[in-house]
Amino acid sequence: MSKRVRTSLPDDEYLCLIGQLAYMVTSMEGLLIFDLPGLKAYLPDDLSPEALAGKTTGVIGQRLVKDGERIVDDDVRRYIRTGGQHLEAVSEIRNHMLHSRPATIEGAQVLYRWRPATNDYFAITNDWLQNQIDQIEKLMIELTSLRPLHKHAAFKDA
Repeated sequence: MSKRVRTSLPDDEYLCLIGQLAYMVTSMEGLLIFDLPGLKAYLPDDLSPEALAGKTTGVIGQRLVKDGERIVDDDVRRYIRTGGQHLEAVSEIRNHMLHSRPATIEGAQVLYRWRPATNDYFAITNDWLQNQIDQIEKLMIELTSLRPLHKHAAFKDA
């Protein structure tokens, strides 16, 4: 445990998986946002880090998909739109985790997703977290394979 608190917490492995998943989502977000200045020559003027700062992952994803339609360059459009689609997907995963509540399931303290309106009822188990981390990793690998570094100002002539 990195910091002792009075709140009852699950085991360290579980907490580590939660942190890893959350960090991976923000890492994907950061990659896309911080690539925008280097790809500025190919982007609509209103698509910038400043325009996306403070927005939720899902909103950033929607914006990248929508604004990506206006990008003329095929490589940059593919990267930005795919990134937006991936952010939309990972925001759903992360939201399941972050909007869950603690519960005791089969003697273990875990998060439990409970949304009666959409019929979402499930435990956020170690297996669930590991499967989602694997899914996010696959999306990140695909996204980085599409990254147009040959058009990115920071990597030209490097």
